[in-house]
Amino acid sequence: MRLVLVLLLTLCVTLSTSAQDLEWRFPDDRITFEQWTSYFDELAHKPGAVFTEKDQYCIINLFSDPSQPALYVFTKPGHPAYPAVVIRAVITKEGQSQLVRHGHYAGDQAKFDKWWHEFDGLDKKNIDNAK
Repeated sequence: MRLVLVLLLTLCVTLSTSAQDLEWRFPDDRITFEQWTSYFDELAHKPGAVFTEKDQYCIINLFSDPSQPALYVFTKPGHPAYPAVVIRAVITKEGQSQLVRHGHYAGDQAKFDKWWHEFDGLDKKNIDNAK
């Protein structure tokens, strides 16, 4: 999982949006299963979406979408944090590119938190590679 995400973010790090343009879909981390499902369906069918399926998660790459360039990682049934999504985007703030992460879960918060922190090292590596 990490290698795929590293490669995708490294390739896309030059694509960015301004901080004020990036909008999160839901105001809270906790969402319903119905919201999670409709979010997945909406993003998977967006023009330009690149869909990659793995054993326990699906990646929807929308870095080609100038309105919301981001990488979305959705858990699949069988993943401990299912149903959940982690969104990773590169934004420009005060002339500097920054990697931001946001997420939502409709299942167990503790399992989501554990999965969330699995991205910490990947984020650091992407930031270091971009320097």
